Amino acid sequence: MTREELEHLIRAAADVTNEYEFVVVGSQSILGPIPNPPAELTMSMEADIYPMNAEEKADDIDGALGEGSHFHETYGYYAQGVDSTTACLPQGWKERLRRVQSPATNGRVGYCLEVIDLFMAKTAANREKDRECRRRLNIEPPCRPNIEPGVEADF
Repeated sequence: MTREELEHLIRAAADVTNEYEFVVVGSQSILGPIPNPPAELTMSMEADIYPMNAEEKADDIDGALGEGSHFHETYGYYAQGVDSTTACLPQGWKERLRRVQSPATNGRVGYCLEVIDLFMAKTAANREKDRECRRRLNIEPPCRPNIEPGVEADF
């Protein structure tokens, strides 16, 4: 996924939900702090996204823009509607969010994780795809924290 494709998803999510601000978690949130990252960091065609002030509308995003949707079939990428419990994030992550807003988002805002917060979320999840993402970020954790998904971690 490219930065332009993420901006398109933010605009489309806004159209579907009539919301203004969104949070992007997961690997494609790298496109906030690094608009043009190396290709190995943008291999996913999915962005995990939820409306910042109306998480219950994430299902609308999933239905209209999700995997297998007309949107996905048309553009080749999609949005997965998630919520704030999807990623286990360190304290202070909200203060470090990176704003994505442009004419391509139709003025709507997507807040993406800072690289260190993405790294910590991937460390907490610790699935094979998360370990692969960490390798692509070229950062390795000093240890594996013992934390529960959906809980703000005290790193």
